[in-house]
Amino acid sequence: MDKGDKASKISVMKPLGFTRKRMLEALAAPKKPPLIDVVDEAFEKFKESMSGLSTEKIIEAYGELLSSPSNNNRGTLQKHKEITEVVLMGRFESILKSGENLTKEQFDMYTDLQ
Repeated sequence: MDKGDKASKISVMKPLGFTRKRMLEALAAPKKPPLIDVVDEAFEKFKESMSGLSTEKIIEAYGELLSSPSNNNRGTLQKHKEITEVVLMGRFESILKSGENLTKEQFDMYTDLQ
């Protein structure tokens, strides 16, 4: 940041009652990452935690997501459902590729998710 940028920001902050020291500290403070990066990171951690669970536990968690009230954090809830569906589909496909059979519950869910 050059001196002109800093001076213009300080002139804007001065009427707000900031001291010069506080203004310089605020300008030098590290910037927070954009919110979308924080959210994406949280969903990635959720996806990683799901991959460590058994198929039965993931199905159970998916059932809880489906039965939860949708009026709270609809976007977050929807994103968790989508991630869980992706993890389940991957799990079901890996079971089928290994030559094993899906249980009836797993097969029904697999066909519903397709």
